Amino acid sequence: MVNRQASAVARLVGAVLVDATLPKKTEPHVSNPYIDQFLQWFTTERGRSRKSADAYLWELNRFFSFLKEENDRADIQKISRFQIRSYLTSLGNISASTRERTVSCLKSFFRFLSLEGYIATNPAETISTPVIRKKVPNFFSRTQFIGLLGDLNNKIIQIKNNRELIIKRIFERSKEYVPTTSSIILLILLYDIPKQEMVKLKSTDFNPSSGRIQLENKKFIKLEKNAKYVVKRYLETRIQDSDYILTTKTGIRYKFISQLPSKSDLLMNMDFSKDDKNWNELVKSIDSNHLLLAHRNLAIITLLLGTGIRRSELSGLSKRNFNKKDSTITVTRKGGDQQIIELNKDVEKSLNEYLMRRADKNKELFLTNNQKNMTSENLHYVVKNILAESGLEGSAHTLRHTFVTELVRIGVSLPVIQSLVGHRNANTTIRYTHIISKDRRSAVSKINLDFSKTK
Repeated sequence: MVNRQASAVARLVGAVLVDATLPKKTEPHVSNPYIDQFLQWFTTERGRSRKSADAYLWELNRFFSFLKEENDRADIQKISRFQIRSYLTSLGNISASTRERTVSCLKSFFRFLSLEGYIATNPAETISTPVIRKKVPNFFSRTQFIGLLGDLNNKIIQIKNNRELIIKRIFERSKEYVPTTSSIILLILLYDIPKQEMVKLKSTDFNPSSGRIQLENKKFIKLEKNAKYVVKRYLETRIQDSDYILTTKTGIRYKFISQLPSKSDLLMNMDFSKDDKNWNELVKSIDSNHLLLAHRNLAIITLLLGTGIRRSELSGLSKRNFNKKDSTITVTRKGGDQQIIELNKDVEKSLNEYLMRRADKNKELFLTNNQKNMTSENLHYVVKNILAESGLEGSAHTLRHTFVTELVRIGVSLPVIQSLVGHRNANTTIRYTHIISKDRRSAVSKINLDFSKTK
């Protein structure tokens, strides 16, 4: 029986993606009833994605443009095998994957026309699909991906330690000196209260007994013991008589967040120095978004490594796709099919910790640095940067390869892997059996041909 980690894999649809070799320039589309009907069949009956249909539309437009230039017309009934081969020759030295897509498109198109009775014979029937040499998938070793996860987790720990160090400094100074407004601003920032809410806080919003600070929309935060002491002492000893917690030295409330001191000034008021080796990290640690992004990055990498889902599938996830009770995510596959994927405890934990820090109302599961919906392109660069920070070169697809490789390494059978990952062709899965040279060496060493007994 496959263990739970193996059960947490993505049963990914192995549909062909439009590769990066597709030229950006597209031919103007003149309505062609045959193309229109083919694409309608392609997306509705075949269930292929709009992205794949757009790629086939581009291919067919290019093909008919060639025919028009050659013959000044493109009679669907008179298109010959010779014309198709002439067209393929005219493409010149293109990649095998691009040529394979072109041939597949034309063969599908003319097969559709033949089945529907629009043409008497299929001119593309005997056109050969080019052989694409399969490369060994790029993947990370176990040491590499464990190190990557360790780096991401240590980043979170470092930020939390920096924040605790600052709070400790505020507390120690408050025992010796009367707390200043700067120390309270810094403290409140470390409790992740938005600046626009900070300037509105009133003394009555703070409960000195429980340590709770009431926020807008019936939300509140609860200060820990030392932080509660600092705020309580500040309100009891300050000279200014104001309803608002945050006031300037002259007792005037901060009306605008632009009036608040900078993070650097706040730290220097706590006797931190720019000469400190950890200065830059201390400054960044004050920003709650810095910690949020660290949790987000860990959640992204663990989800990719722990399920093997594609970049486009991850970027399309919303919060409602994550079922905390059942520890699953619902992924929308290529073509619109949905699939429930089980999560292991590490993926579940990283997602929960990330979402717990989210205070926004966005429906998307992952957001950019600017709290916008994360597109597939955004995710590409996020993952590339995360890997680069750990000295690794790769992409989200490398993490998918790593996931499948790990399943092979722990001994999950190929049919099970094929089913779990969603490879339509068993040969795709078999590729992964050629990449664990250490395990292959161990296997062949067990074969005893007993040459020592022959002379």
